[in-house]
Amino acid sequence: ANLELILVQRPDLVLLSASNRLAGRLRALGLTVAELDAEDLPQVQRLLTKVAALLGAPQQAALQWQAIETEIRTARAMVPKTAQGTRVYFEVSSALYAAGEVSYIGQLLSTLGAVNVVGAKWGPFPKLNPEFVVQAQPDLIMLSAAEAPGLIRRPGWSHMKAVSQGRICAMPQADYDLLSRPGPRLGAAAKVLAQCLAKTGGAR
Repeated sequence: ANLELILVQRPDLVLLSASNRLAGRLRALGLTVAELDAEDLPQVQRLLTKVAALLGAPQQAALQWQAIETEIRTARAMVPKTAQGTRVYFEVSSALYAAGEVSYIGQLLSTLGAVNVVGAKWGPFPKLNPEFVVQAQPDLIMLSAAEAPGLIRRPGWSHMKAVSQGRICAMPQADYDLLSRPGPRLGAAAKVLAQCLAKTGGAR
């Protein structure tokens, strides 16, 4: 983020990730800053409540969460029975950070009837050993479209059924952004996951 460009806008409120290093400098310059992060769905709900309160519209948080839950239920209805139980590996980055079962992405997958190969014991977004994924043999790999072409070149990955059979959901950047940024668009993110499962999560 560009500090000078932020200051030019004279914002009433700046929302930042908790990992952003600009928070202290912005506060020192007199700006109101809120540091936000969410790794699971309950934290996303609390995040919405906090933002709504900061914006002076606390009642909007409950309405927004209800809308998200409605969209998630709609997404679940999109997943055919043949795709229920699909074992999924969701890659967050090519450095092999994955979305674990207890992350908001993992919880959305569970709600849609999928099974995350990265179990709860690994935490929300663990960095994995490449051999772990190969041995896990997921039925379906989900990741950014920009990273998909490189899968075949990873040692051992060409022997994975998901790779050799093309059971890969390569998401366009706009869809991937919905999933990588927890917030009010999580209902739309659930639909993206449901479409992946419906398209490539059937026969195994």
